[in-house]
Parts: sequence; structure tokens; C-alpha cells
Amino acid sequence: MAELSAAEPAQVHAVVVGIEHFGRVPNGNWDLAGAAADAMRFARWLRRRGVPAENITLMLAPVPAAQAAFNAEAHALGIDVRFVVSRDHIMDGFRPRPEAPVGDLLYVYWGGHGVLDHGDRRLLLCPDAHDADQRCIDLHQLREYLTRPDVVQFRQQVFLVDACATFREVNSGPSGPAVAAFPAGPKQAVDQFLLLAAATGQAALQDEARGTGAFSDAAMTWLEERSPGLAPDLAALSAHLEEHFDGSGPDGSALQTPVTMELLAPGGRGKVVALRPPSGPAPAAESAPEARAPRRRGGLVAVGVAAAVAVAAGGTVYGLMSPGKGGDGKGGSAPAAAAPGAASPSAPPSPSPSGSATPSGSPSAQPAAAPASGTPAPSAQPTAVQPAGPPKVCASAQPIASVPEVVAAPCYVLDGGRVTMIAEVRSTRPVDVTVYLWLTAKDDPRHLFPAGGTAQQTRRVATAREDVLEPVGIALPPGKYEVHMYVTPKGEPAPSPTNPAVTGRSQGFTYP
Repeated sequence: MAELSAAEPAQVHAVVVGIEHFGRVPNGNWDLAGAAADAMRFARWLRRRGVPAENITLMLAPVPAAQAAFNAEAHALGIDVRFVVSRDHIMDGFRPRPEAPVGDLLYVYWGGHGVLDHGDRRLLLCPDAHDADQRCIDLHQLREYLTRPDVVQFRQQVFLVDACATFREVNSGPSGPAVAAFPAGPKQAVDQFLLLAAATGQAALQDEARGTGAFSDAAMTWLEERSPGLAPDLAALSAHLEEHFDGSGPDGSALQTPVTMELLAPGGRGKVVALRPPSGPAPAAESAPEARAPRRRGGLVAVGVAAAVAVAAGGTVYGLMSPGKGGDGKGGSAPAAAAPGAASPSAPPSPSPSGSATPSGSPSAQPAAAPASGTPAPSAQPTAVQPAGPPKVCASAQPIASVPEVVAAPCYVLDGGRVTMIAEVRSTRPVDVTVYLWLTAKDDPRHLFPAGGTAQQTRRVATAREDVLEPVGIALPPGKYEVHMYVTPKGEPAPSPTNPAVTGRSQGFTYP
């Protein structure tokens, strides 16, 4: 399952949930600034890779003042957003349609509060939860529900869950959780991969000042910059998160013990559990809710853990990796509301294809290193790539749906202050194609260069790898950018520069 089979955008569906406002909790004490924005960021990633808007169920519970802005952004992406205020609203988003959706790959993203109940049940709190009525759903019951063929029919399913897994006994209010059950039914063989922001007993940090979670930010940055298609290398993503969250605090103490677990699929040889010992003193025990509440907002000092779980049909797990740093921030449901579930910001990764983001997620984290090309200065006179020049950084090569013989990858080269966009193309037989290249700022669909359009070259490609080069002819201010590539058979229409769901594949980089 760590190796997803390539999926056409039309065969990918997603349910995307971001819960940042809990309307029944007084004074916004449980509000989780950034949870809705993180969910929108994932929806944007899907659209920019061509997933049809009607294939995305977007459920948001933003703070009321932000609802209009989220509605406008969803509309620009072509998505009908559902503003949810209750557990029933959430469950309705997962319930069967008249005909079960069928496709190659289902994504489920959830950002919000969470706790760990008896039996290691991961509970996700819903927007109408509060201290005396902790309304929630069971993540693993949801996972089993999505193996029902009358609900959805996707043999590959990927879950990204940004929520705490702090023990409920540590920070529970006067009542236990009120778990709503999904109805049972027949199951089918489904491969599921779960990427979880927190390991058992751990919290995931939310940076309310930046409005993001450490886990969501780190995972999304990797997906945006390292996964040009819709079938990311899940093993590489897990390894990136393990490296990103494996670090020490400013005093040299271990922030959390990384954990790797593997449980083999049915018919396997058993299970192996390996714990890597911490490099310093163990993390401090969870404090009482009254002591935790003042640390929940703003300058939180601990970082959430990242956990990856690969699950095979019928509830058997065959791989789990839980790297990370222990912390506070999204955990539990306490009287003063130690907010129960998110993560923290990550620094932008270097453009090296094998590199990963510099660990961040706490105010003391250091920013990522500059790109390997040095410290370029802006220039409006870029030049073509020289054979002995700086390295070319490429996304993974993917087959082109409209030209099955062709495999291509978007790339870039930073040479001092010069940026060159590259499409790396090869074919199983000679074929005439048109290659389009353009540059955008990260998370902005507008074509930055060429302004409002694309650079295009038509040529015959064959089995030898060929680079299609396009120097960027404008000066760039410091920031994050994306090189986009689109390949069509010769004579096919060009991609529309006004399409808010930018088509093609992309490779991100940080300039300078």
C-alpha cells in the first residue's frame, strides 16, 4: 500500500474535514485557528492536480467571521463547501449516496481535536462537542465503515488525520465521550494507509499565530513540492515526517521518542515493534488540564508527533511508523478546554529531491536551509542550463494520460539568481507532443511567467531522455514558487491559464 498505483484525477475522490470552531464551548476556548485553512489547503492540492470538484466533499467548521472568505475560496476552486455545525452533519458527509462512488483512490483528510479512549480508540471531536457532551466519532470505526461496498468502492484509501491522541483520562471533563456509531455492513478487501499526527498518549501542536498545524504543514509542504501527481510515495512521505519531527528541544532533551511499528497483512509472519530510545531525558508527563490551558494558545513550546499507519482490508495493519516530538496543543477535552487536536508549522523544505524540511513546529525551531544552489540574487536575465552547472531538481516522472507512451517530470534549476523551468520527457516510441511550462507563486493559480499564459514547445520525443528548457525571464522576490508542466499530443488545445484548478504536474522550490 505504500506504493499507490497511478490514479487518473477523475478516479480520485476525497472527503476533507476541517473543524476549528466548537460553537457550544463558551468564549471560543476550544477554537483551533488554522484547522479549516489546513483542510482547504488539502482541497486546493487535489484541485491543482486535476481532481474534479464534484469528487471532493469539503466540510468546514470555521470561526463565523471567516466563513465568507472560505466560501469565496471554495467557490473559486469550483467546490461546494458544506459548513458543518454538528456531528450529524459530519456523518452525513460520509453516508452512502444513491449509488456508491467508484474509483481508484479515496483520500480522507481530518483536522480538528482528538483524544484516545480505552482500547486505543482514536476519537475525533465534532463541532457540537463540549465539555459536558463530548460528541465524536471513532476514527477506526469510520475506517471500517469505508470498507463497505455500498458506501464507497475504492480499493486504495489514504487517511491524513491531524488530531491529538492524548489519553482521555488525563484531560477529560465531567462526562465521557459520546461516540456515534456508523452502521455495520458487509466489507470488501481494501488497502488503507493512515498518517496520524500523534502517537499514543501524545498531543499534536497547533500554531494559532500562523494558523496551521505542524503535521498538516509538514505533510502538505511535502505533497506540494514532492508529489506532482495524485499517487504520492507514501513510504517517502512517512520517512520525511519521521525526519522532520525527530529532533531535540533547545535544552538538548528529546522532544519525543520516535516509534516504528509493523503489523503484517493477513497471512503475514506476525508483527514487529521497534522503539528507538530517546536521545535525552523523557518528555515531561501530561500536566493537569488547569495547568495546560494557558499554554494552549499562541506561543506553545512543544511539538506534535507524527505517526504513519498502513492498514490492509478488514482491519489488519501491515505497517506503522510514528516519528515525532511530544507536546501539547490539540489534546483532550478539558473544562478549561485544552484544545483537543492539531499540529504545528513546519519550515519550508530545501528543493533537493532527497531532502526534507527542517524540523519546526515550535517557536524555537530553526528555518530551513537555503536551496543547494547557494544564495542567489534576483535577476531578470536567466540563461539555459549548462551541463556542468547546478543540479536539476525534478519531481517523480509520471505517465501522461493523454499520451500514454510519454513519461515526463517537471524540474527546475537555480543558478545564482537565474531560474530555468524544465520538462524532462521521454517516450517508448517517437511521438510528436507539445510541452507547456509556466511558473506560479505557491498556492496561487495565476500564471506568473509567462504572464497569463504558458511557454510551449512542440517537438518529437523518443526513448532518450530529453529536457525542454524555458528560462524564467522576470525577477523574482524571495518566496515559494512552483514550476508547472503539461504535455499533450501535438495539435491538442493548450491548458487554460484562467482555470483555478491548475492542470499539469508541478515541482515547488524556494527562491532564493
